[in-house]
Amino acid sequence: MKKILLHLLLFASIIPASGQNIETDELQRILATHPQQDTFRANRLNELAANTAIPYPEAEKFAAEALSISRKTGYVNGEGYALANMGMAILNQGNTKQGFLLIGQADSVAKKTSD
Repeated sequence: MKKILLHLLLFASIIPASGQNIETDELQRILATHPQQDTFRANRLNELAANTAIPYPEAEKFAAEALSISRKTGYVNGEGYALANMGMAILNQGNTKQGFLLIGQADSVAKKTSD
């Protein structure tokens, strides 16, 4: 019985991990074919930055690009998500002061937009 439960647990943990890799690959393929600096790109970058399969330094880069695009285009919701994603990536790399500062800025954006 213990072996069956162990196998089920192992199987259950493999499926989500492989799904994240497929999603990550698909998002990166979409970004490669969509170089336009618009809300569509900002949203895909934010999706990648929030994906737990992405290493934190890479997630920070995706969030930074999403933040830049969002600010250039006036996309306030994208800016909020980018700030939150960047804050989490920085926080998880050990820089708590900067991470919480960015998350606080994201919270301010969320309150302004009621999102």
